[in-house]
Amino acid sequence: MLVALAEHLDPPEQVIIRGARDDAARWRDTVTKKYSPMRQVFAIEADAKELPEVLAAKRAMDGTVAYVCRGVTCSEPIRALAPLLALAG
Repeated sequence: MLVALAEHLDPPEQVIIRGARDDAARWRDTVTKKYSPMRQVFAIEADAKELPEVLAAKRAMDGTVAYVCRGVTCSEPIRALAPLLALAG
């Protein structure tokens, strides 16, 4: 019950990165340099097919883009690495 309360008060963070394989991997590697046990980072190629609906909803765009989600609330698309690092805890 304590874990549920902790996640309610401070929801886990998911960072979903969509883009070309190498660029998305570079963003992922940069974000994961800072340890955060309550963060999951997904680097997904822009042309990936058959994704679960929750991931498919985070559309790929021109260039690399990221979405930061806490609980069920997600940011608008982030199109540069610096603002992503500022927003991702």
